[in-house]
Amino acid sequence: MKRIEYNGEEEWRIITDKNKISFPVISAIYMGYKIDICHEQKLKELCEKQKLSLYKQYLNTIAIY
Repeated sequence: MKRIEYNGEEEWRIITDKNKISFPVISAIYMGYKIDICHEQKLKELCEKQKLSLYKQYLNTIAIY
């Protein structure tokens, strides 16, 4: 589920077990920071093939004491 802070974002979340996906209007894929490394690699390959931008979320690890 999305947190309320992200409700303004226009996004698609694709969940599929098929090997073929059509990309008629997708221009970028955004990966969450907890993505499994093998899924990340598959997305990199897919984005290169489909000429899509790929982004990955990282957490800010700065601690304030």
